[in-house]
Amino acid sequence: MTQKKILVVEDERAIRDMLAFNLGRAGYEVRPVSDAREARAAIADVHPDLVVMDWMLPDISGLELTRQLKRDAETKEIPVIMLTARAEEDDRIAGLDGGADDYIVKPFSQRELLARIRAALRRSTVAEGEVVNAGDLKLDAASHRGASRRHPGCDLTAGADGQLSRRQGNGWLPAGQGERPKV
Repeated sequence: MTQKKILVVEDERAIRDMLAFNLGRAGYEVRPVSDAREARAAIADVHPDLVVMDWMLPDISGLELTRQLKRDAETKEIPVIMLTARAEEDDRIAGLDGGADDYIVKPFSQRELLARIRAALRRSTVAEGEVVNAGDLKLDAASHRGASRRHPGCDLTAGADGQLSRRQGNGWLPAGQGERPKV
């Protein structure tokens, strides 16, 4: 199994170094950066499996950077854990609504952070070639495609909008059109 890559975006050097040390000790490949500009470059370079993001960064806020990541098709699936001193309920809600997958308030427990990282990675990781069988349906998680054993000529594909489309023969039918396969 390859090491999971974690990008740490934290402007306070002592916290950034402590996170890098502890995450590295836990078996992760860590890329620590201090601002949004460096974070964008690191994301393009290493495409991390997860980002630990401080809210208060020197160039733009970590919340705005998270929003940008979640709007970009290349990065929207990367889990972001907001790690910040902003502890008010409105801040936590804004962080989660802004795209953070989890929100941890400083000061924080290293053990809890590691547990939340493991949970976020479990939720986001699809094993290569993982296929789920459910009744007559066969779903390939890696390709986001499905097929019915009862209807071998029918191919299900999730579109960019999340809607299923069905291909029968050479033609595509948008979700909700045509005969539904019986499952």
